Amino acid sequence: MNFIFYKAIIGPISQCQKKLLFRFNFFKKRVKIVGSSKQGSMLSKEFSKNWYFGYRVVKKKPETLFIASRGLKFKTLQKYLNRYTLYIEEIYTVPYLEDINFTQSKIIELFNVKTSLIKIENNLLKKSSLVIKIVFEKIAVLLSLPFFAILHLLILIVIRLDSEGEAIFKQKRVGKNRRIFECYKYRTMKNDSEKILQEYLKRNPQEVEHYKMHHKYRNDPRVTKVGKILRRTSLDELPQLLNILKGDMSLVGPRPYIPSEIKSLGGEADMIFRVKPGITGLWQVSGRSNLSFRERVKLDVWYIQNWSLWMDIVIIIKTIKVVLFKTGAR
Repeated sequence: MNFIFYKAIIGPISQCQKKLLFRFNFFKKRVKIVGSSKQGSMLSKEFSKNWYFGYRVVKKKPETLFIASRGLKFKTLQKYLNRYTLYIEEIYTVPYLEDINFTQSKIIELFNVKTSLIKIENNLLKKSSLVIKIVFEKIAVLLSLPFFAILHLLILIVIRLDSEGEAIFKQKRVGKNRRIFECYKYRTMKNDSEKILQEYLKRNPQEVEHYKMHHKYRNDPRVTKVGKILRRTSLDELPQLLNILKGDMSLVGPRPYIPSEIKSLGGEADMIFRVKPGITGLWQVSGRSNLSFRERVKLDVWYIQNWSLWMDIVIIIKTIKVVLFKTGAR
């Protein structure tokens, strides 16, 4: 008897009850994974790490089959289907395309030629989607302005007391259609930052290699005491709410890249610069400073290709969690 049978007899149960039941293998659904070892290993780890799936990976007598199709030849995939559909009722084929969220795709049947089409749409490039996103974000920003105004005054005072210089820092960033705009942030560095950096790099040449990988320094000597706090809590990004009101940025979107990073983006640059950059994004709730530059770029592209309003809401909620617990912040 597995959990499905249990649920059919007992009826709907709460998340807490589910979590308790799934501590026991008896209530988990037995699943088998075949195909790509790399993709299969990823699935196995995901099922073991996340209790809510209620799956237990087995080799014999499975109730459900997962075919990890990456790298499989057509004949091999067909062989798996022919073999396991004889006695397994539920079969999932894991697509080898990584950058598409198929939950937003549509399956179209061409009955006469016995084939199916997968319709994939880039929702963030639709005018209707853009209107929904803009309206949602503008309302969210306007509602937050009273709180932001109070916090803004407090941060201005603290920055001025900590070090000399203007409290607001402006930096050239690349926006939609590669348009250069001034991105606002709270100043987190000392005035003579360039001189301090050059002296630091002479003493710590390994930081040059770290910057090539992450486009950030591990221990940036230019950052002030207050600046470290602002960066760890992401409060240094708050002035970018003004960039949203000006139309330069979005609340959620790809990173606002600096002009010198365009070359490093490679072929993904065309996709990234089709939309406005965001204060937060999928990159920020997926590791932040722990991610390499290329990993952040891939997340930006994935977000653009698979956007939904619900995804934006989830990212905003996760951003609050990331900021509170300082996950991946530096």
